[in-house]
Amino acid sequence: MNFEHIITLGSFGKRFAERYVQKYGTTRITTIGNESNCDIVFPLLFTHEEYDQMVISEENVEKLKKCESMRNLVVLDPSETISGATLNTLQYLKDGQNDVLLYFPRKEQLRTVRMSQLRVTASVLQEYSRSGALGECWLLSETAIEKKIKPTIQNRQEKLVEFVVDLLYSFCYYEKAEVLLGDKHPSPEHYRIGTIGHIEHDEETMFYPFIHEHKYRHYFYVVPFSKLNAENVYERLEKFTKEHNFPSLTVHTIEQECEEFVYFIEKCSEVQKV
Repeated sequence: MNFEHIITLGSFGKRFAERYVQKYGTTRITTIGNESNCDIVFPLLFTHEEYDQMVISEENVEKLKKCESMRNLVVLDPSETISGATLNTLQYLKDGQNDVLLYFPRKEQLRTVRMSQLRVTASVLQEYSRSGALGECWLLSETAIEKKIKPTIQNRQEKLVEFVVDLLYSFCYYEKAEVLLGDKHPSPEHYRIGTIGHIEHDEETMFYPFIHEHKYRHYFYVVPFSKLNAENVYERLEKFTKEHNFPSLTVHTIEQECEEFVYFIEKCSEVQKV
């Protein structure tokens, strides 16, 4: 996932954009939605199909075409009605490298219509990614994230969005960060559907429950700067690599005082059922 511009679609996307700008503010973001303060305003329609068939105004097409040659990451909740406009929007970004990040809300909280919208949007976008018509398609599950951060009822929405923002920022940071040790093995070209995971205190969390036979993983092993010269760090690293069958792994450092931790990406070629 390597992008220079984020495009968000819908209500979840707008919350994501607002939080990302508040915390990091270093990436250009274009918001698309029904609210008047979005960068690109779509009319308020009532069905998925209407958004899919909507004719985008010339003014909005011109705004989208300004992003055409960029490496874009499109962020959305596929259960929202406006997600029907995703392919309609992507057609104007065809010259760019367009990855997609899909955030799946808790299924038990969705009405039948939203569940149907989620299945259609997620399946279509994964198929487009798998065929090479899109870049990579990244999946995150609200249920998996909730188990990790255990938000309260009062701060649930805020904490979930903040976690996704931090997760994405951290992952992209370590993708580009200086490598102290190790090597990143290239993933097979057709492995274009992915998720992100985290290991801390020997507890592994995948933020989407992948089901597949063949997969690619890369680990970003992060050691606090103050502990780089500790005697047992290399021993723990060797133990980790042996336990994980000598995987694709790079070692990085962080200024923050904390315990060692690991981010990982997992990619496959199979469309994931939702």
